[in-house]
Amino acid sequence: MPAFCFAIFAVLGVFEGVFPVFDASPFALGADALAFEPEDIVLAVPRRKTSINVVEDGEHVPDPLRPREASAKTKGCASKSGTIGDPLPCRSMESLKELYAVHGQAHVFEGYERLADDARKELEGTLASLNPARLNEIFHSSTADDAKVCACHSRASVHPRIRAFVLVHSCVPPTLPADLPLLDPSQSASSTVGLPIEPVMSSGVRRQSEISEVERSEWRAKGLEMIGRGALGVLLLAGGQGTRLGSSLPKGCYNVGLPSGKSLFQLQAERIARLQVLAGGSAKIRWYVMTSPATHADTVSFFEDHGHFGLEKDQIVFFSQGVLPAFTPEGKIIMESEGKVAMAPDGNGGLYVALDKHGIFDDMERHGVQAVDCCSVDNILVRVADPVFAGYCASNEIQCGARVVAKSHPEEKVGVFAQRGGKLQVVEYSELDPVEASSVDQDTGILKYNWSNICLHYFETAWLKRVSKDLSAGGHYHVAKKKIPSVGGAVDGVKLELFIFDTFSSAARWGLMEVNRSEEFSPVKNAPGTETDSPDTARDHVLRLHSSWVQAAGGSVESPVEISPLDSYAGEGLEFCKGRTFRSGAGGASAFLLTQQSA
Repeated sequence: MPAFCFAIFAVLGVFEGVFPVFDASPFALGADALAFEPEDIVLAVPRRKTSINVVEDGEHVPDPLRPREASAKTKGCASKSGTIGDPLPCRSMESLKELYAVHGQAHVFEGYERLADDARKELEGTLASLNPARLNEIFHSSTADDAKVCACHSRASVHPRIRAFVLVHSCVPPTLPADLPLLDPSQSASSTVGLPIEPVMSSGVRRQSEISEVERSEWRAKGLEMIGRGALGVLLLAGGQGTRLGSSLPKGCYNVGLPSGKSLFQLQAERIARLQVLAGGSAKIRWYVMTSPATHADTVSFFEDHGHFGLEKDQIVFFSQGVLPAFTPEGKIIMESEGKVAMAPDGNGGLYVALDKHGIFDDMERHGVQAVDCCSVDNILVRVADPVFAGYCASNEIQCGARVVAKSHPEEKVGVFAQRGGKLQVVEYSELDPVEASSVDQDTGILKYNWSNICLHYFETAWLKRVSKDLSAGGHYHVAKKKIPSVGGAVDGVKLELFIFDTFSSAARWGLMEVNRSEEFSPVKNAPGTETDSPDTARDHVLRLHSSWVQAAGGSVESPVEISPLDSYAGEGLEFCKGRTFRSGAGGASAFLLTQQSA
């Protein structure tokens, strides 16, 4: 769990002409502003228009929090309307240098004079694409006469000079049918700050044992109907690299060693192709693949080199998430080399801003995409665009849904779904008291905090568009402490990240569905040979599952088998296995690929 979090709120043009350095902010926070302890800063996610009052307790606000006068050379050099990554309208290197100096980041130019011309131009371009005023900003101010204080955290550990009061617009509590098995968050997301963590009520989760075959069949039919008319798309989080797996390629290119030799990308692509056949419609599933700057080119090339795995080229949309500089604990931008800023992806929550920035919602509207199934590339068992889950969510008009698995044991170190103030949250295991994390619900006989987050989500497009617009205006960033490569070697630093689940509390209608871990969740995260979440365990889980499909269809196997996704999405279509025994070739010891044609 990140050690602390802060927000960058974009309120555009409010203070234009008042403050000389950057028009959109009353503060030019220096390095000292990022040196507060976690408990000194209390923030909440803005739902709509947000204002923050900074109150002085005793002595005056220290100088780093006050705007500094700039010369004529730097005036207008900061973006009025942009976010962190928007270009600065600087026209000279001199003004760019002074701007960074004004905001306490002059060190980024220390090696500039020693660089070759090409390296100088590259560094200039990077620094002009960042706004040091916004990077330094923690608090932002505006007027909001109709706002109310919804989160005010005051405790003994609050910074002696500054307390933050986050003000957000009130919202009308939604009214939901009493018999709908969903939770009813009735206030803004920020209103949960400081509230105790509570278990998800049992009515908020559809457990496997409670789902009838009639319901499952109806939901599946609904989901396939959505796929058939193009109403269900897929969002794939594929920005990760395969470094921990020993690969220099994007993680989605990785082959875990299945008999087919298929990559993670290919397995998902073929499941999409199979669903299109099952749906029987003319529409194609829109596949939105979010990369990162480090993986984008290689990902696009990999798809092209493999003929887009049988899918149509124009049904796949690639777009990249954003990046942010890494910082020292004191708030200084880290230089990876004299000519390169240390940059890092903005987390899986960067999805929201990226969707808005790259015009993905326009594409969704043009193609009639009403909802999307969202998943990670490293889950080898993922049921992409699962029609059962999609049908469940659509039937209940859910804005934000999630498939979950039960914890394998009370001490499992996973994030779990919980509630704060009746609102959906994902809580890291480190936030839970160990005794409470192991306690059992007496009514159900299961753990109170039992539902693990495995990044299998359903988003209604209209809701997704709204929260993405909100985050584009100002997001809630988490700070992760990590070792960062730098000019002088690896240093302790922080990376700013957005989490995909940060928005869940803003959904008025949401629901969770339990799925079987052995059927839908096997991540590929750790190096080969690792006991858990490795290519070896993932391969074994696929072979076990597919062998069970053959047995359920009335066949038997003497060696583990892999079933092509083109033949079966989730165990259907295997009637040809009935009454037959399948074994590999030489010695019958090795796993093998079983297709309807080879059988």
